Amino acid sequence: MRYYLKTHNIINLFNHEEMVFRVQTTFDEFSQDEKIVLQKIVYNNYQFTPKEAEALNFLQVNGVVNKENNPQITVPVLSDYIQQIVSVANKLLINDDGKLYINTVNIDHFFSRREKQLLKFLLLNINQLLTRNKAANLLWSNNAEEKYTDWALDQAIKRLRIKLEKLGIKNNLIKTIKNQGFMIIN
Repeated sequence: MRYYLKTHNIINLFNHEEMVFRVQTTFDEFSQDEKIVLQKIVYNNYQFTPKEAEALNFLQVNGVVNKENNPQITVPVLSDYIQQIVSVANKLLINDDGKLYINTVNIDHFFSRREKQLLKFLLLNINQLLTRNKAANLLWSNNAEEKYTDWALDQAIKRLRIKLEKLGIKNNLIKTIKNQGFMIIN
């Protein structure tokens, strides 16, 4: 409110320097489990470990998260802040269990089996070209010759990029090498 009284600028009311500092300070006060729960909620991932379920209950009791089956953060400016910091700090990786994660959040269920195969191959072979034929074989295995067209492959990569972007990963993570294939550049 002080910001509005000083500037009469309602458009930037929730994203000016003072407000960002307050939201950051509030977020920093959450425990690590509470932060993980909040990040999972931002990703619409509602699978919680027992320890995270306790943190979720605490957040719900205190009104930070609603008590729905698919809980949402009740403070929009906090949700926006978490999305922003997560998108800046996102690290896409494959954990020891072979599942895809962004930081500590399992995102395996966001992708089809074929998309996971393709993404895992790219992540395990950073800075190496994945040829279009190899990508087709990863996506369509034995049916690659029947189902493979340049258009179908380009659409599969496009869908993968869109899903990554929805998860806060920049859509230029997967680079297209014209007429050759794809790669993730470190």
